[in-house]
Amino acid sequence: MESNEIRSNLDQIIHERGESYVILSRLIGRNDAYIQQFIKRGSPKKLEESDRRTISRYLGVCESILGGPERIEPNNPNNNAPKNINLAEHPNADMVTVPILDIGASAGAGAFDRAEMGGEYPRGHVAFDPLWLRSKGMRSHKLSMILVEGESMEPTLPNGADILIDHQQSIIENGHIYVLRHEGQILVKRLLRDKNGGLLIRSDNNDYADIYLTDIDNIQIIGRVIWYGRYI
Repeated sequence: MESNEIRSNLDQIIHERGESYVILSRLIGRNDAYIQQFIKRGSPKKLEESDRRTISRYLGVCESILGGPERIEPNNPNNNAPKNINLAEHPNADMVTVPILDIGASAGAGAFDRAEMGGEYPRGHVAFDPLWLRSKGMRSHKLSMILVEGESMEPTLPNGADILIDHQQSIIENGHIYVLRHEGQILVKRLLRDKNGGLLIRSDNNDYADIYLTDIDNIQIIGRVIWYGRYI
């Protein structure tokens, strides 16, 4: 496949998926202009094999579209079908990481602001399969993790669990769990809207009372909780 075709394929996929040159450049550990220079100027002349593999897996496309080898299996009637790379064949090479921010559910109002500006150092990272993230409609650069502090969301979210937050999902859908900022505190709660436009902030632990708001302009939805992990 010619270089021009490879670059055109990548550019088209980036725009179709709503990705950006910068995000893909950072994904492979390059400077922010790397992918743009490759697509627009042909520099470098071709992607490194490891970079190509990581990008194709993140975008969920066959590696051959980006100049990789065709993976043909003998006597297979589906030889022409796109084939996903087996993650087990390339351990850790194709994973993307999500930062665990050093912020608890009871953190002050400015904690996420500092984190978004790079002022909060992550206390660690968790690796995810980019294809799994994409299948759920998530983008790695729009995700973060924080610690659940307290028992108000038990048994759903245990004290000490690390929760995965999708910052793209800031529009309230009834019954889902969100991270929100309210009265100077970061909370993890289940949210329910009523027919009058009010908002019920509910804890899954029945020992904690509901909070009902008629004016929701004073809260900020940071993102939806979509996964959690914990020690057992």
